[in-house]
Amino acid sequence: MSTPLCLRSTQVRLYVAYMADAWRSYPDTDTGNTLSRIKDSLDSNHGDHKYLDMWSSIGSFFEKMGYKEMHDSEITDAFNAAFAIGFTAPNGTKVEASAIKATVKRWRNNGWFRYEQKRASRRKIFGRVAIIGLACVGLPIGGE
Repeated sequence: MSTPLCLRSTQVRLYVAYMADAWRSYPDTDTGNTLSRIKDSLDSNHGDHKYLDMWSSIGSFFEKMGYKEMHDSEITDAFNAAFAIGFTAPNGTKVEASAIKATVKRWRNNGWFRYEQKRASRRKIFGRVAIIGLACVGLPIGGE
């Protein structure tokens, strides 16, 4: 069974992002907000927002590395090993552990780490509100 990156925990998504960025070295970009990213995506002159482009590339890396078929704990183990000794990228390039360590620091300095953590919190709140809303209108949400 395969699980897409968007359905993984925030920590696992970040592990994959760190490794992809250590390999690709994404340009520094502002995360923007949801509205600005949608606006940029709809604007034919702009194309997709750079932060969305980056996550699209991270998703491709996720699939090429075979992580889609792995359990979260296996991906965590792969990250921990890469953090200690590096890893081989999909194109055969060796990515050094020092590059991953620098990438983790860069994600924190750029605010991407904080943004993804806040985004995860908003998703949890939205999920809880949705469940309460479904319960209020009488839709079954589990059990019998």
